[in-house]
Parts: sequence; structure tokens; C-alpha cells
Amino acid sequence: MGTKSENFYLANWENYYRSMSSKPEDIPWDVDPQLAIGLDIKVMRKFFNPHLAVVDVGCGIGTQTQLLAEEFQKVIGTDISHEAVKIAAGKFSSANLSFQQLDILNKEQVQELSEELGDCNVYMRGTLQQILINDRDAFVESLALLLGRNGILYFIELSDDAKNYFFRLKLKLGDFPKQLKRVLTEKVTELVGVNERELDKIFPPDTFSIELKGNSTIALKLDDDHYADVPATYAVILVRKLVP
Repeated sequence: MGTKSENFYLANWENYYRSMSSKPEDIPWDVDPQLAIGLDIKVMRKFFNPHLAVVDVGCGIGTQTQLLAEEFQKVIGTDISHEAVKIAAGKFSSANLSFQQLDILNKEQVQELSEELGDCNVYMRGTLQQILINDRDAFVESLALLLGRNGILYFIELSDDAKNYFFRLKLKLGDFPKQLKRVLTEKVTELVGVNERELDKIFPPDTFSIELKGNSTIALKLDDDHYADVPATYAVILVRKLVP
């Protein structure tokens, strides 16, 4: 595939979610949906075609995805980790909600899902931020496949300012709280970040149209009672020309 998917993303996330299966409350991004997707839905309502299926790319254990199912007719939560999908499917169930393992960098898998669902709206929270630079072209091509001619992409991702934020946080607290420590110090993922000024480079204007973009924050758990508001970038994007 020309990416690190099999030997990097899959192995890392499978190991992580397997180790967290007995204590999902320690997953730092698994916050109260009203602090996360509850805010995102306000944007999606303005742009998403309500008749199209919504694919949540990088759904984790489904805490955010299940709120999408209250808003849209058909929702599919996808994650590269089999373990994450298993946990999500065990926690959340409704007639219009399903979960499945998907390697978004595997074009064959993405093509199969696209053929099954047709044009889709796509939601991402904290997925693009960890895709390595060399894999981003393949990642974006897969998103274009899912979107087709009529789908809309909404994402919110940690920005490249997040690294400095975490550095200052560690200095302030003396060490990272337990929810963040493993993710940030054991290299579960590489935090690449998404720079608003580089969106045209990630989503070339001859193929995509950026309808909305800006700076925001993503809430992450520090402990059971406290959250950090980490710098983030959001955007609403549609396909102008289908990728061959």
C-alpha cells in the first residue's frame, strides 16, 4: 500500500485498546459527548445531507458515535482496531448504528464500504492528526472515495500547537496525568497535528473545496474531574473533483 498501516497504526492501536478494555474510563479522549461531538453536531446540522449515511472514521469505543445515531438516519463507526470496534459494539446498539473494523489506508476496504453505502458524510475527531505525513495523500484519497459527489467531511483535530501545549502542561503539573501519560510517552501514536494554514496542501483545491475552517479546542481528560482544552483545527470540506 505504500503506507505504514499494517506495521504501525494497526499494531499500536490494537495493543492500546486491548490494554484499555477493562478500564475505558482512562482513555483521555473518551469524554462526555456533550463536551465533544455534542458541539460538533451543531456544525454538521448546517452542512450534512440528512439522507446520507454518516461514517465516523476513527470511532474508538463509540462514545461519540452513538450520539450521531440520535441525529442521523444511518451511522457506521469505523476504527482500525478490532478491539475498539468490539468494545463499541458491545456498549452501543440501535437499529441505525453499526460498527466495523476499517483500515482507512486500505483502498480496497474503503472501496467496498463506498460501494455498499454510496456517497457518505464523514465525521472525524482526532484521526487525521496522527496520520504520518507520508501517508496523508493515501488517507485523503480514501476520504474522497467515501464522500463521493455529495458527501461532506467535518473534522476537528489537534493542531500542531498541541505539542507545545502538552509541554507546558507537563512543566506546570510536574508530569502528565495518568490518562495522558501512556499515549504521550509510550508512542501509542505520533502526534503530527493539523495546521489550519496547511489545509490547502492536505486537501488540494483542484480536488476539494474547503467550505469552513478555523481554530478551536478538543477536550481531553486530565483526571476524573478535570479536562484540558487542547488547541485544535476544524474544517468542513467537500469533493470538487473525484479522485481517479
